[in-house]
Amino acid sequence: MTLSIWNFVDIFTSEEASLIYCGADPDDFEMRRNYPDDHFEKQGKMHRLIVIAAQKGELKPCGVEVAKRNAKGEVDRDLASGMFGWNMLSDEDDSWKIYPIDLVRFYVERQELYRWLLTRVSRSKIPEALHIQPIPVESESLAKAEEVSDQKGLLKRTRQGNAILATLCEMGVEPTQLPYREPGKDGFRADVKKQLLSRKDLFTKKSFENIWQKLRDEGLIQEK
Repeated sequence: MTLSIWNFVDIFTSEEASLIYCGADPDDFEMRRNYPDDHFEKQGKMHRLIVIAAQKGELKPCGVEVAKRNAKGEVDRDLASGMFGWNMLSDEDDSWKIYPIDLVRFYVERQELYRWLLTRVSRSKIPEALHIQPIPVESESLAKAEEVSDQKGLLKRTRQGNAILATLCEMGVEPTQLPYREPGKDGFRADVKKQLLSRKDLFTKKSFENIWQKLRDEGLIQEK
């Protein structure tokens, strides 16, 4: 597997996501180099699909921009280039949900994008650069990092989910490719639970079960 910078991006723009999904490099697109003409049509269709999913609430952006409009409500284009600018909306402004799809673009977290893609296609059809990329870390280092109560502003349930995914990776398994548990034997869930229940600051038995199920519901943990 060849890694690129896109394997480690935490937040994608909707344009970047659609380009990568269609087999293109966003940097090449930006520079207009080595970019087959048919990618423009494929990327456009995919971007519209992503925007429609977001407008329907199937995909949750973490920031939305809409095309600038003039006093008449028309797109405010530059007469020479035909280009137009963008306005970032506040979190409370959901007017973008009724905008024409070609006048909306947004930002989306990797986990959310991956979760949504899994509702549409199998994991094998998702480009590697868009997969969840938990970073394996030493358990001791993880524990020290999470002793900081706010974990750089992350919600506790986010830290809990990250801890479960990282522990699975430390065990050498892909969270979305877990082997089915053999009858009479403990599975990976039991092994992860045993390790993480020692983290009294992070888990109880009930919270572990709740977060594990949440990850399954989001498609971040699956059996192959």
